[in-house]
This record gives sequence, C-alpha cells and structure tokens, in this order.
Amino acid sequence: MEFRTAAEARYSFRPRKIKEELFGDDPSDEEDIVEDQETSDTEQEYDDNDSLFEIKEEDLHQIKEEEAALSESEQVATSSIRRQRSFVYGKNKHEWCLRTPETGGQPSKTVIYIPAPKNGAVNASSPVETWSCLFTDEMIDMIVQHTNKEIERHVQEMSTNDRTYSTTATEIKAFIGLLYFAGVKKSAHVNIEELWSTEFGHALFKAVMCSRRFGFLAARLRFDDKNTRAERRKHDLLAPIRDLWEKFIQNCMTNYTPSEEMTVDKQLFGFRGKFPAKVYIKSKERYGIKIMCLNDATTYYLYNALPYVGKENTLADESIPSYYVRTICQPIYGSNRILTCDNWFTSIEIFDKMLKEYSLSMVGTISKNKQHLPESFKRTAAAGTVRYAYDSTKTLISYCPKKNKVVLLLSSLHQNGKSDPVSGRPQIVEFYNRTKEGTNGFSQFCSLYSCSRGTQRWPMRFFMGMLDQAGVNSGILFNLLPTNAVLDQREFMKELVLALVTPYLRERAQMPTLRRDVKENILKILGVDDNPKPGISKTDKLLKRKRCSMCPTKLDRKVAWCCYVCGRAKIEKPFLDAVERTLEDRYSENVENIYKLTIKHRAKKPSPSRPEDTARTRSPSILQDVDRTPGSAWSPPSTSGTGESQPPPSNLEKTTTRTIVVLALVHVAATFLRGFLRNKRNASAWRFTPSPSPA
Repeated sequence: MEFRTAAEARYSFRPRKIKEELFGDDPSDEEDIVEDQETSDTEQEYDDNDSLFEIKEEDLHQIKEEEAALSESEQVATSSIRRQRSFVYGKNKHEWCLRTPETGGQPSKTVIYIPAPKNGAVNASSPVETWSCLFTDEMIDMIVQHTNKEIERHVQEMSTNDRTYSTTATEIKAFIGLLYFAGVKKSAHVNIEELWSTEFGHALFKAVMCSRRFGFLAARLRFDDKNTRAERRKHDLLAPIRDLWEKFIQNCMTNYTPSEEMTVDKQLFGFRGKFPAKVYIKSKERYGIKIMCLNDATTYYLYNALPYVGKENTLADESIPSYYVRTICQPIYGSNRILTCDNWFTSIEIFDKMLKEYSLSMVGTISKNKQHLPESFKRTAAAGTVRYAYDSTKTLISYCPKKNKVVLLLSSLHQNGKSDPVSGRPQIVEFYNRTKEGTNGFSQFCSLYSCSRGTQRWPMRFFMGMLDQAGVNSGILFNLLPTNAVLDQREFMKELVLALVTPYLRERAQMPTLRRDVKENILKILGVDDNPKPGISKTDKLLKRKRCSMCPTKLDRKVAWCCYVCGRAKIEKPFLDAVERTLEDRYSENVENIYKLTIKHRAKKPSPSRPEDTARTRSPSILQDVDRTPGSAWSPPSTSGTGESQPPPSNLEKTTTRTIVVLALVHVAATFLRGFLRNKRNASAWRFTPSPSPA
C-alpha cells in the first residue's frame, strides 16, 4: 500500500482560514501599532523563527559598504592572520580546526524511512478507529475500574445514592467526546452551566448527559489504585497517571514508523495548581508541566515523550538535558536517524555519545556559555558573516543573521561549510530551519482545539493533555492512509466527537424516565424519525402494557399496542387528540356535554306507550332543582308541599350523576398527584451537588 507523503498529510491537517466577510473590509488595510518586543526565557533560548536567519536587503547593502571601505592592507593582514591561525580553543582547551576537512560533506543516508502507519492503524477506516489504536479499550476499562472504586468510596463517605451510580466504558467515551466537542467549539474554558444553558449552550451537551453528571464524573475520575498510591509515590512522582501514560506512549510507538528526521523539544501543559515538578517558561504558557517530546520532523507526529519530574538518576558526569535526550531516543537506537534540538539539549558530550554509541546524528543550536566554544566565535560581526570550525566528528558554525546578533550551531551530520545554492545560507542553517518545528508544530495543533479545562488536580490536567495528543496523532495517522478522505483538523475532530457519543446516545434514548425534549433532541442527532408515518397494527400487541410514547408523561397512560416500524408503544390514532388534552379541559368539557345530553333527552316527546313519561315532561317542576350552569351536577327535585314525592329519576339520570361524580373524583386525584410529583421533583433536584475532592 502506498501511503500519502508526510507533506500532504501535514498540509491537509492544517487549520483552514475562515473568510472574514462579516464586518466589511479586509483587516490587512488597518495599521498595526503593536511594537515588537524581544523576549528571552529562563532557559536562554534563541528565537526559533525563520526570520532569525534571513538577511534583509539593507543588511546586504551594509555588508558591501563595509567590504568596500576595507583597505587592501587590512585585507592582506587579515588573510595572513587566518593562514597562520589554523586552530582555536575553548575555555576547557577543546581544539577546533578552522580548515575544512579534505574528505567531508554530509554522509550519505544508508536508510531512508517513509513515515507511515503500521500494525492496527493500517486498517483504520474512520477517525474513531485510528483514535482507538492510541487510546485503546484497555485504557478506557482501566479508567472505568478506578473511577467506580472512587465512586463507591464517595458513596460510603457521603451516605447518599443520589446521582452516584457507577460509570461504564460507553459513558466514559461520551464524557471524552464532550471534552473534545468543547475544544472544537473553543469553549473549553467556558463555565459548565453556560455550556448546558438553553440560551448559550449547545444541544449536544444536554443530549449526552446532564451538567451535574458531567461535573460528578470530572470530580471522581481516577486513573490508578488509590490504596497503593502512597507506596508508589515514594519512587515515582507520576504515580497517579504513570500506568495510563506508559500505555498511551507505547501505543503511539507501536502504530507508526517515523521518518529519518526527528525533533527533540519541550511541550508545556499549562497548569497553576500544585505539582512537585512544576516549571516556569516565560516564552510559553508560563507555569505548567513540561513534557520532553520526540516528534517526527516531517509529519509532527508524537513518537515518544517523557514528563519532566526534576532531578533523575543520571549517569556520572551527565547533565539532566543529556539524560532526557539519551532516554527519549531509546526506541530509535542504531537506526541512523537525525535529531534536531534546541540549545537546552545541545552539548558536546551528548553529540559524541549519541553518534558513537547509538548511531544517531544531531543538529542544534548551542548556548554561548558552554566551555568548549572559542571566544572568537561568540563575537558579533557584520550581518551575513559565517565562521566554521571542525573537530573529529562535529562542525561548529557562528552565524550572524543581522547586526549585533550571533547564533551558534553544532552538527554531527555535516562535515563541511557548504552553503545552499538557492538561499545562500549555510546548509546547517537550512537543515535546522527545516527540521526544528516538529515539536512546536505538534504543540500548535494540540492547542488549536484543546479540550483542557480549568482544574486544580494535576492528574486530570495530564489526562486532558493526553487527549489532545491522541487527537492530533490519530488525525495524522488517518490522513496518511490513501483509502481515507483527507480531513482537516476541525472536520476530523467533529467526526470523532460524534463517533464517541453515539453509542451512549442510543443507550440513553431507551431510558423510560427521560424528558421528552431531551429524547427528541437525541433522536434528531441520531437521525431517527420520532413520528414515523406507518400507524398501529392490531397484530403488534405488546406482551405487557407499556406507557404510551406519544402521550404526556403526566398522564401515565398504558397501552397494549406498538408501532410495527419503530416498536414503541403508542395509542391508537382516533384517541391521540383526546389524550393530549389536559385533565382540566377534559373534565369541564365532559360535564358540559353530559348536561346538554340531559336537557336534550328531557325535551323529547313522550312515547304513547309510556304516559307517565308524558306527565313528567309536561310538569313545570321536573327540572326545577337542576342547575343550568354548564359543568354543574344534576340533583333530584325535592318533594312538593302536599307530601307527594316526585317520580324517581330514570336510568339515564342515574348514569349521568354517577359519571359526573366519578369525573370529579378523578380530577381531584389527578390534581393532587401532579402537585405531589412536582414538589418531590423540585425537592430532589438540588439534593446532591458534587464537590471536587483532592486526588
């Protein structure tokens, strides 16, 4: 199978710009009055922008003027000094040769690696399948197991069972889907109440779960056994998340083959809570959890990563940056790949060690405070000045991209001082610019639609950072497969969200106590017709009477028939209009209709065979005690003053009286029951409010 190239996969995954046609003119016509300010972080990093090594036209003009102003005598003297001086030395007496080696150049690559998915990721045909290769069901089951233990512990401590039922793998995936969806909508830092509100929220949040359940799961989510955590934490600061993290990184390495060019750099999870190894980096998000990353320089795929936890068990005379470089590159030992890093990782010792022992070449910027560097290479010169120095395995370059700025680069890959024929810049500079953005590009993808929410629990922040990494990595794997349609990052995340929440939506749609508006919302998202055209079939009789799915819940009407298309219990069509009315309307309407029927019956002419009916009809006192007000009950007339009783009521009059009394009792009972249920629901709505607890 021929995979897409790394450039095609990275280009297709880029964020698409939205046309700015809502507010009139092009913003490029406006002036930008913000002043550029140079910043430097605590690790003394140089600016890694491409403009660092660009030579402007005015700088080239200045170089030509300085060369013209230099006299012939000065040029001869300078050239003679250079011929006499063949070596320069660092503060620790490290020797550098100024002459270009006779046999040099960039060594030919014996192995060319094509970036491509492998193992289970090769057969993935949807976003959720590629995501499941990295965030496997085993990891989900681990989260479910430890979260349920925490829920049980919480129930015992709080002595309540309200909204504390255990979770499932389907619900956890739906929870993750909502986190991703908040990131897609740029609402990761919006309050939960606003996300679930009718005015400003989105229907998907309400359809998947209620806001209280979402907050409860976020507070109870755990990733390890809390009973053994104290013992494990003595030897590992990342004990609450270590097992889940190791499985995730192993899956990232198992499902991908990186190219021959890779980048070692730092990623920062922004976090201001309590964490034993929290760092401060001014150029990034200031405070947070630092992750050492090994990325593919061509696709930005995260291949390996190590969290920074402070001082480690390093080897003798080994610095902390060298330890992380040596450890993070273990999966690619002996592969003849090339590593690009910044000045925090670069040192003479690690370059020699990686090349001689592990067959890995390195290219990177190097800080000026290193003892191996000659003083002459640290001095500024005219813009565009390039100086080279060589030792047995490395090349040192001092490059001045602009006036009063010097950048030092070290390479164990290049063996001479050649320049690029197109740009005119040194080949080392060109190679560094092309391969340095592996980790930075990956971090930008993660932050673009980040699902990270505000939290004071660092394991939860770590978990959300893993979700961001899994989302970007799975998107890169998906676009590398030629059988899949090319999706940008936003479209990929949208399809992933729907795939994660759909199984739980189907389960929730079957809940009999679910509110009707929520159920209709779920059916719309699933694309199911709530009112199918085919009606009731008399042959589709239910084994047990069920509540009608068409009637209001407060009626609690049980029916014995179901729709032969959707299988839901429904009342027959002739009675649908009647059951949708409220109890009050039905009561008043029935009483009035019965009264009208009674009057109509009294007005009929008597039959010849029943003279007693004729006498009762002509008597003026037959209906003298009947209230003519619509909706009132009929009462029998009183006896006359002569002591003679009136004729007894007919069967119709008796039936009418009984019907009115029964309807009145039903009305009173229904009103009482409805008020009782409403008060009970309002009383239990705020009975339990989840509160976060320490990890």
